[in-house]
Amino acid sequence: MGFVFELAVLTLLMASGISAGYLLGLRGMVLIPAGLALSVAIRVVSYSFLELTGLAEAGFVVWLSLSVLILLLGLVRHFSAREIWLWIGLGSLAGLVSAGITRGLGLRGIPHSDSLWIFTLSDLIQRAGDLEIVGGRTAIKRGFSFPLVLSLGPQGEILSGFIVLIFIALVLAAIWAVRSLAPSLSAKQWVWILVPVAILVLSAPIIGRSVLYLNGHTLTALGMTLATTAVVLAVRDQNLTRQNLILISLGLMLISTTRVEGVALAAIIAAPLISRRWLSRSDVRFIVGSSLLSFGLWVYVYGAFIATLLRLYDERFLVVVILATFLVGLKIFDFIRFRLVALAAIGMAALLAVALFVNFEGLLDDIGAQFENMFLGAGFWGSFFIGLIPTLIAIGRKGMSTQYQTLLTISLLLFAGSFVAKLMDGGLVGEPTLGRVGWTDSLNRMWLHVFAIFLVTAIVGLAERIKALERISA
Repeated sequence: MGFVFELAVLTLLMASGISAGYLLGLRGMVLIPAGLALSVAIRVVSYSFLELTGLAEAGFVVWLSLSVLILLLGLVRHFSAREIWLWIGLGSLAGLVSAGITRGLGLRGIPHSDSLWIFTLSDLIQRAGDLEIVGGRTAIKRGFSFPLVLSLGPQGEILSGFIVLIFIALVLAAIWAVRSLAPSLSAKQWVWILVPVAILVLSAPIIGRSVLYLNGHTLTALGMTLATTAVVLAVRDQNLTRQNLILISLGLMLISTTRVEGVALAAIIAAPLISRRWLSRSDVRFIVGSSLLSFGLWVYVYGAFIATLLRLYDERFLVVVILATFLVGLKIFDFIRFRLVALAAIGMAALLAVALFVNFEGLLDDIGAQFENMFLGAGFWGSFFIGLIPTLIAIGRKGMSTQYQTLLTISLLLFAGSFVAKLMDGGLVGEPTLGRVGWTDSLNRMWLHVFAIFLVTAIVGLAERIKALERISA
């Protein structure tokens, strides 16, 4: 019975999300990853509204009703479009595979304390329990959107196949990114690129573990991959299409409601686009608002400790983020907005420098721990970073396209931003820290947020270099 129930829920998640994407004008293979992200957004918004109105008990029924309604609207409006039926069918197949892996084969992730916290929070949401008992900390530290969707599982159980479904969607998002950004090459040339990349991925056990690891890292990675690709496409074309605006906003919303550091990482991803002079002020506000307002809703609904830390009690935190969303588009802040990328890089470099100066001895040990995690196998990353970093250095920036340079800039900023986020997280509960040796270290697991973007950057860069060599030899 558990298998049937889970299969039905996963299928509806995909079908309704793809239908919503089609209604919004999304087309092509991006419908599957974007569809899953849209389904998560529907669950987040609907449950948050019910929680605020004291009707959380109706959470599952409302989600079910909305999902069925959106599915029917999409099918009725585009009944004759074979594409929507195709992608809904493929999305449903992904749901079947996911349910089969966890429910059919009985595969489960490795137990971990963070996973137990997420399971507990999901169970509390499923029972419409009082979220104040977690004191706002568990919800903010262990995620928001992730346990909300997990709570759609059978009574007393989580939606176990959801994490597998996320990974499938992430793989498809990365493929869509490469297809959208990389130049056309011959099959033989693609083999020369993809075989070494596959070896790097297979050498990293942590990536395989993430398929079943009960945490929000891959959901964050999905949002990052969608948003980053759409940002790069917009910068490349100097035009923000409706599809790219939807994908950016959707990705940033997903990032900002899944991880506490997500709102900062979302800002890094959006910076290369919102710093462009040709972008309208309304689009700037829409992009910034998709991240800030989502994060503000999360903090407000769950009374998270960040609002208390900033002494912004009750509705004041939500008012501040609404005000910030409006102010960011004002002309008076153009000087800052047009220089966001440089300011972000300088600011993060300064924070890291100050932290090292003040806590040199303690952080020196932490840096050694991260070196062991990333390069010596302690973090289960195998040869991933050993191969990736020299590859990006060899590709370089000179003569590369705007889209590759934007990808590389975002990758470097996210790399530095992950260190800064870890420092800030440690500083909130004690002395700043960069983590410890072992795959369970939080910074080590944070690389799962960005590994797909790193891979896309390397693949696109290699494809462009090969294409350039082909033109020279012709």
